[in-house]
Amino acid sequence: MSDKAVIMFVDDEELIAGCAAKLFRRLGYQVQVFTNSRMALEAFHESPFLYDVLITDQIMPGLTGIALSEQILLIRPDLPVILCSGLDSDEVTSRAVEIGIRRVIMKPYDMNAMAHSIREYLPARLPTPVSASASCIKLRPETSVLTWQ
Repeated sequence: MSDKAVIMFVDDEELIAGCAAKLFRRLGYQVQVFTNSRMALEAFHESPFLYDVLITDQIMPGLTGIALSEQILLIRPDLPVILCSGLDSDEVTSRAVEIGIRRVIMKPYDMNAMAHSIREYLPARLPTPVSASASCIKLRPETSVLTWQ
């Protein structure tokens, strides 16, 4: 077993997934990135206890983030799940809470806030990275461009 936390990161936008993976690795985490929610679910079924945190986008082809989380939480109700959404919807938030998602983060999200959320939910057996002071990623919706701040 590794001494690093393993994050399952699911987002259908390859640019976001790639940039987030780089940043999480810089912060000291292992990351498995999926741009297909159904493939993420298959990987989870194969190794349900490999992952320490699930971070998923809400709007994706195939399974939405809530649908993916719901199926994963049936197997691992203890798994911390962070849902990322570009829609500020009470319906999404209330459904997320109802199925056991621990946090909903609105896009564009600040990666320092994301890193803080991850550390908050890590099992005590895992060391946490020393600093989350790495650059932030923000998605500018009008251009679909990630910017480093």
